[in-house]
Amino acid sequence: MRVKSLGAVAALIACLAVVVAVPASGDDSTGATSLYVVQLVQAPVATYGGGTAGYAATKPAKGKKMDAGSSAAQSYAGYLNAKHSSALEQVGGGDKVYDYTAVFNGFAAQLTAEQASKLELLKDVAVVEKAENVSVDATATTGSSDAFLHLSDNGGLWDKLGGVSKGGLNSGAGEDVVFGDVDGGYWPENPAFSDRKVDGSNGNNYPHKVTGFSGICQEGEAFPASTCNGKVIAARYFVAGMGAANLPDYEYLSPRDYGGHGSHTASTAAGNYGVSATGDAAGFGTVSGIAPRARIAVYKACWVLPGAASGSCNSADTTAAINQAAADGVDVINYSISGTSTAFTNSVEVSFLNAAAANVFVTASAGNENTPT
Repeated sequence: MRVKSLGAVAALIACLAVVVAVPASGDDSTGATSLYVVQLVQAPVATYGGGTAGYAATKPAKGKKMDAGSSAAQSYAGYLNAKHSSALEQVGGGDKVYDYTAVFNGFAAQLTAEQASKLELLKDVAVVEKAENVSVDATATTGSSDAFLHLSDNGGLWDKLGGVSKGGLNSGAGEDVVFGDVDGGYWPENPAFSDRKVDGSNGNNYPHKVTGFSGICQEGEAFPASTCNGKVIAARYFVAGMGAANLPDYEYLSPRDYGGHGSHTASTAAGNYGVSATGDAAGFGTVSGIAPRARIAVYKACWVLPGAASGSCNSADTTAAINQAAADGVDVINYSISGTSTAFTNSVEVSFLNAAAANVFVTASAGNENTPT
């Protein structure tokens, strides 16, 4: 990737995204195409403070989340999308697979190396980078984190927040918080994701609906649109970057989790309280999420590919998932996926920066390097 001018740098700083000069593409072939993520200099919806004639500011006030569904946000997003299309047209067009506007201003498209180089010369383009596949970070848990953190002590945090399994407004640890998990999906039959009462009765344990959230339940393979419930209130999947044609037959083209990593991360953070562990974890007895009353929104962007022990995630898809989660109105975004530790212009990193600026709490794993054995 390469930034063209000091003017572009200044514009990106204003957008809370810092850029450096790095070469964009590693080859000069003209026929073959690769998937690129292109960042433009204008601020995304989350950090746009006004200044463009005809478009009102969309940056949320302090302590508030952005309203991606507002007329101002929709209008400004349309303006950004037009910029994306214009940039692509100036280099001869291409197969655009994503537009990003919420916490990252840019697009993903199939381009030749020559087109990518030409894009870098356009005044509205800040960074051009090849989309890359990264892997989920391996699972590791003790099964007793609640005790280790003293959450379950008498008078501990769970008690102070109203308990672990109560229903109703503002009652219980995590109540009214929407936890957005960008990962490999989830297994809806797992009791950690049930909205039924913990005593096994048929009553709804999550009668209170959260406000300020607009996510949907996207149907797909082995996953009807009615799958979501009062606990898992939204689920989507993102595969345009990875390519559905590249998935093996056993993977689910839906929010359903094949590899298990997404179910692990979502349940660790916000799974129901007092769920009986099974399989190799049965010795732990019952387990609980750290915020058992929180709602979960699933954004599947990682897929189990042949020969890969863990999930693989394309950066064009993860960037799309992060943008959608922020636009939907999650309170937290979790990202237990590997990635760069040096390229701070990377689309995922910039999306995190702008999401945090728009009052979304971002948590990302530190990786598996130097993990004690």
